[in-house]
Amino acid sequence: MILLIVAILLGAAGVVWLWKGPIKSLVEAMKKNGSSALEAYVTIFIVTAGLGFAVYMILQVA
Repeated sequence: MILLIVAILLGAAGVVWLWKGPIKSLVEAMKKNGSSALEAYVTIFIVTAGLGFAVYMILQVA
């Protein structure tokens, strides 16, 4: 039970770090080059979904 709580806390910390660090800087860079915020977040979603699907398919084959 303790390990589950620790894993949840570490996962939440990882999500916060990703949101405040790489994702925020990527969105700001795309907005600086003329993209809208919606376009930046949709691009991040598509890339993340594609990565997740690729990992899922690799795990299904292995």
